[in-house]
Amino acid sequence: MSEVDRITDSGERAIADLLNKSLQVEYGMLLNYPRILDQIVSIDEIPDKLIPGNLEMLGKESLKHAGMIGQLVVQLGGEPQWDIKVIDRMIDIGSMLVQQLGKEKAALSLYQQAKLVAQQNQVKAKGFLSGLIKWRDEESRDVAKRSDTISTLSGLINDETRHIQVVKNMIAAWDIETKK
Repeated sequence: MSEVDRITDSGERAIADLLNKSLQVEYGMLLNYPRILDQIVSIDEIPDKLIPGNLEMLGKESLKHAGMIGQLVVQLGGEPQWDIKVIDRMIDIGSMLVQQLGKEKAALSLYQQAKLVAQQNQVKAKGFLSGLIKWRDEESRDVAKRSDTISTLSGLINDETRHIQVVKNMIAAWDIETKK
């Protein structure tokens, strides 16, 4: 049986659901990054000047990721589900960083699950049916190819792994400076 570079319909739905969860988990505060940065920069005693720079980098990359994920959800036949919340005035930077670390870890887990679903749910067909599916997919630009989906998810996994380390480093720097 020949394989087509396509994910099964049930696999597409499962991946879109997982990606929508990532939009809810990780990107709920996306529009608040400028506000968080403003609050941090307004604090006179920022012990580590890298924290605002790292948060700005995370915000920019998160905005890019959110767009990629939204587009992939649409290609998978879903509709992106956003849940943007306004945060209260930040009181404790350390707590905010720990909360962000939890979101990064949760997003990483969701991307890993989505990649596993993509790897395990490939359309299999032979002969004329295989050719027909390939032709239909080539004619439709919005079809999420399995290889492209796996590649996108692999990139998100790599970025989230790096984001987790960046946030851990910010937490450590904050803890060291605030205990002096």
